[in-house]
Amino acid sequence: MYLEYMIRNHFAGLFSDMLPDARIEKRAEKIMLALLNTGSAVINKSCKTLAEKEGAYRMLENDSFDHNDMTEGAIRRLRENVKGGHLLCIQDTSEFNFTTHMGRIGKEDKDVGPLTKEKFTAGFFCHPVFVVDPSTQMPVGFSSVILWNRLWDKNNRHEREYKKLDITEKESYRWIAAP
Repeated sequence: MYLEYMIRNHFAGLFSDMLPDARIEKRAEKIMLALLNTGSAVINKSCKTLAEKEGAYRMLENDSFDHNDMTEGAIRRLRENVKGGHLLCIQDTSEFNFTTHMGRIGKEDKDVGPLTKEKFTAGFFCHPVFVVDPSTQMPVGFSSVILWNRLWDKNNRHEREYKKLDITEKESYRWIAAP
């Protein structure tokens, strides 16, 4: 009960005055709470009713809302939560594998690409930076969330002369660029 109160309090107004429509702001907040309460990033597992699931999918398909809006809201809340002092920033990269769904998604989805050099797997990558206050051992928020995918027709590292590329053109740049 206390955790739910803390989550609701933390995310209340997370997207206010940021999105073009107040209804989308409320829906985004509701989805974030559902995802956090269940610990699952799957809409079918996070939303309890059919109406909640349909609302979540409609919002996620809405052209006036994308993952950058979610990231911006989380970063804005982090800035409000920072009280000064030293902070610990933990970062890592995860891959979201959608290979088993490629029959439904297809290669024409611009947000999905190969995960390996063999191009037998499909998905996208996420590189978040999670901020913790070490003095209280409490999470403060996210300072960055970078999402990307590789292109299906991308040349391999030898064809691209990977070692000669500028660091800003390499995937590993995310470790430097993430604030």
